[in-house]
Amino acid sequence: MKKTFCLFYFLCLSLNASMPSQKVDAIVLGGGSAGLTSAIYLGRAGFSTLVLEGPVSGGAITQSNAVYNWPGYKETSGSDLTEHMQAQAKSSGAVLSKEIAIEVNLTERPFSIIAQDVYDTSKKRKILADVCIVTLGASANKLEIPGEAAYWSKGVYTCAVCDGSLYKDKVVAVVGGGDASLLEADYLAGLAKKVYILNRKDTFKGVDKTRRERILALPNVQVIYDVKIKEIKGDGASVESLHLVSKENKDSILPVDALFLAIGATPNTHIFAKQLELDSHGYITLKKGTETSIPGVFAAGDVADPIFKQAIIASGEGAKAALQASDYLRLASLKKSEPVAITKIESKEPKILKAIEVSSLSQLKEIVSSSKGVVLIDFYATWCGPCKYLGQFTDGWAQELQGKATLCKVNVDLARELAIRYKVQSMPTVVVLSPDGQEVARKIGVEEIMQYVNRLKN
Repeated sequence: MKKTFCLFYFLCLSLNASMPSQKVDAIVLGGGSAGLTSAIYLGRAGFSTLVLEGPVSGGAITQSNAVYNWPGYKETSGSDLTEHMQAQAKSSGAVLSKEIAIEVNLTERPFSIIAQDVYDTSKKRKILADVCIVTLGASANKLEIPGEAAYWSKGVYTCAVCDGSLYKDKVVAVVGGGDASLLEADYLAGLAKKVYILNRKDTFKGVDKTRRERILALPNVQVIYDVKIKEIKGDGASVESLHLVSKENKDSILPVDALFLAIGATPNTHIFAKQLELDSHGYITLKKGTETSIPGVFAAGDVADPIFKQAIIASGEGAKAALQASDYLRLASLKKSEPVAITKIESKEPKILKAIEVSSLSQLKEIVSSSKGVVLIDFYATWCGPCKYLGQFTDGWAQELQGKATLCKVNVDLARELAIRYKVQSMPTVVVLSPDGQEVARKIGVEEIMQYVNRLKN
């Protein structure tokens, strides 16, 4: 047993030793409003700062199609606001990288974080940092009922802005009894034929009164109170109905094409469970300002805020965290006289070549009929973060696949007829057609798509 343990121990040491590493002054975990604001302040203060953006660049606010309460903007979109913050963070000297933290060690100085590429899990590296700011936000809760897993991304979603356009002129439902459910319903009302709000209580809790009255007055919005969803039903490919149970324990079936969840969120703190002090709900406990239970580690945004959950508040907390982190670095004399150059995780630079943008069925038919190989149709949306990431490679693939395949792109918001025809229910999706127009493969999500294209290239 002892020999086996020693072998395992030295194997781990060997793996860590071979892993590329980098030292920075500050690492920010999370690329939402709080994280980007922290990066702006730290970068301007002269500290080498690395932001691990995670899978969703910009965080939860990117799901907001219209933002009315951000100072300085009468109206803007979450994605546009995020792009401005990202550009400002970069111009301040911070580096943003599409990585996630899969392991942290906050018991040693400097802190050690194992970072993994979001889309290529084989790429890992160790980051050493003198301070760490946690802004990982919270993840949407699920119902955990029959049918939810089977129809996830096939009619069950957590973001109306991300996936609502797929259900134009259809019937959808939103489950929840708070402000989030009203916001989802408000957006969907501009697209869907009918929007049901399924509220487990007999009233809405903690919502803006003016917003509630306006949304509930919309002609295609209907609230069903005191009801729970027992099961999500469908035909195996799409959602068809919801099995509801009333307060009086009466069953009913509600025909819908999609269900959007707005039932709260859980803070993304599992990675810190045995290192940072958390409250009973998993939120990071803050001491003075944004300080956590470990000196040099700070937290901001929804990861430490169980009450307000507003992007502007997260941004303000991010600024506070950066200011406290800056003071910590200076007082501890940890700042180097020369800034440390930060590099992103290595990624292949795509070739600049345009894929064919398809806007109609007739155009697609012409492309298929003249293609010598298979036709890859990349269904994307301009507001979809993973789609933007994939977009930097698709044009290069058009050249690399020459002779083997033809690469097309379809904006689902501009060419809904194509998205409906090919039953696209999640972005990004790549549908592969044979030269006679038959579907031969379907890949959903960045990882599946990249793996398929790489196999095709070889």
